[in-house]
Amino acid sequence: MTGPRRSVLLWLAVGAAGFLLVPWYALQGSVFALGWVPHAATKEAAPALLQVFLHGKWWLGPLGALLVAGTALAVLAMDRRARANALIAVGAAGFLYLLLQGFAIGPTGWYFESLAATLPALPRGQFGMGLGAALVVTAFGMLFALGLAGRGYFKGDPFVAASVITVAALVAVFTFFPVVRILISALQDNVGAFSLVALPEREKERDVKVHRVKETDVPAAPALEEYEEH
Repeated sequence: MTGPRRSVLLWLAVGAAGFLLVPWYALQGSVFALGWVPHAATKEAAPALLQVFLHGKWWLGPLGALLVAGTALAVLAMDRRARANALIAVGAAGFLYLLLQGFAIGPTGWYFESLAATLPALPRGQFGMGLGAALVVTAFGMLFALGLAGRGYFKGDPFVAASVITVAALVAVFTFFPVVRILISALQDNVGAFSLVALPEREKERDVKVHRVKETDVPAAPALEEYEEH
């Protein structure tokens, strides 16, 4: 087995561990304390596979299917270019799908009202992603990077490709995402629905509050003049 295929299997093993063995969602305490192990079948501490079959989190199932597809790409005999293209597709699909379902489904169901109005109601929601989700999203990102290297990008160097993808993902998460979230919240009304007039109305309310504060301020100059006259 060649080096690139071993790298694919390594990252698929990381993704499988995240999907099968460790809690998918964030825990109240540290996951490394291992206090969750006796409760590994509960909805709070279960890995993704048990979340699907025991707790009705069916939307996590496609992530497992994509990991299986990635395993097939590493095991089956394929042309190098075809395998690279397939890795790019699987990695990108898994990475984007994991993030989209994480943002679309909140603790009580669909996070956005537009989704709740157009899609069937969910019987249950989900909380923040934990170690399992982190391992799986990392695995998909690395599969994407290995696919790019297989296509000849970054001079075919898997390490450089993985480094670039990692840095780009971190910048997106810790820089662009907070800015985008602030911009989106500026276009939401008081109930969270998107509104093009929300920002102008919010600015108008701010101006009214500032004007009222200025009107209630006690002017200092007249009081000083009255004191000097006495």
